[in-house]
This record gives sequence, C-alpha cells and structure tokens, in this order.
Amino acid sequence: MAKAAAIPKSSKSPARGLWPVDTDPNAIPTILSTVAAAPGTPARALEFLALTGARVPEVLSAQWTDINIGARTWTIAGQRTMSGVELVVPLSRQVIKLLDELERPTGTDLIFPAQVSHAEIPRPSLARVLNKLSAGTQTSSFRRAFRVWLSTMASPDQYTATMQFLSPREFLSKKFFCRPRLDNGYAQAMQAWADFCKPMS
Repeated sequence: MAKAAAIPKSSKSPARGLWPVDTDPNAIPTILSTVAAAPGTPARALEFLALTGARVPEVLSAQWTDINIGARTWTIAGQRTMSGVELVVPLSRQVIKLLDELERPTGTDLIFPAQVSHAEIPRPSLARVLNKLSAGTQTSSFRRAFRVWLSTMASPDQYTATMQFLSPREFLSKKFFCRPRLDNGYAQAMQAWADFCKPMS
C-alpha cells in the first residue's frame, strides 16, 4: 500500500495546520518516531495506543489472549469498552511487528504490564512518560488525531467502518452495526493510518 500523503497545512495556523497541536495528524509521525526510539514497556504501550486509535484503558488492560496473530485482530471484551460492546480491532503490520518483538513475562497475561508488579500500568504514569518524550502531548492526542485523519483521508466505507469502533454509541443508535461488508474497510483504514504514522521499509 502506498504511503498516505500528508494533510495540507492551513494558512489559518501555519505552524501546525488547521487543528490544535495535539490533534494534528501531521504531528503524529514525528511524535511516534520519538516514542518508538524510547525503551521500556510504557513506550511500547504508547506505540500500540497510537497505531490502533484505541482508548488508554483498553490498551493498558489488553491481554495476550485477546490477540489473534493469525487473523491479525485484537478482541476487546464488552466489559472493557466504554459502550459495553465487544470490539474486534484489525491490526496493522506495524502492530503485529511490535507484538512479535515484545517479551512475555511470566505471571501475567497483560501485554503491557508494569515492570515490577506486573499489574496494569497506571494511567498517570503512561501520561508522564509521553509528556517526557513529547512535551504537551496527551495520551488522548493519538485518538483525536486519528479521527481527524480518518475524516479527511479515508474512503466513506473506511470512515464508517472505523467510526463504529471510535464512536460505537452513536453508530449503534443509527444501526450502522447492521451494515454489511464494512470489516474490510476498517482493516484498510487501520493499515493506512499505520503507514501514515510509521511507514515500514
């Protein structure tokens, strides 16, 4: 798949474009490059967060048993989503590579456990790591940037399929979950976003 082109800058804000700094998709590749170069489990969790467009609690509670490497999917149980609906997230090649390179400590099924306790990494701790790597960037910045990118660069089917994940309550009320053949659009959008943020050689 060809690398997605950068979103044009706007004259309204020449420094960062049309959106605030923490929602500008064009800023994400640089931020993610810095995060990817940092060592440690929190940095890997931030990479996963950025590349999947997921919510922080969903990433921090993610378990290896949720991952199907063969199908390239991540299943988030309903009790761990804001909507209460089970979600199956397509995983890009970049995310699969990230997971393949992770060590799996004994005594926990968490993908991103705290180093000592092997419990979930506290959200404030993750936020501090990100702010140290990229001052002013919030953990929610990746998801907001993904939404902006999706609304400006994805196809209608990719947008609709992926927004079922980003805003399930809205789409449930409109019965978008009943629309057929949207899974492929979701997977295509997730791969295109990963290629935009972190191109693979």
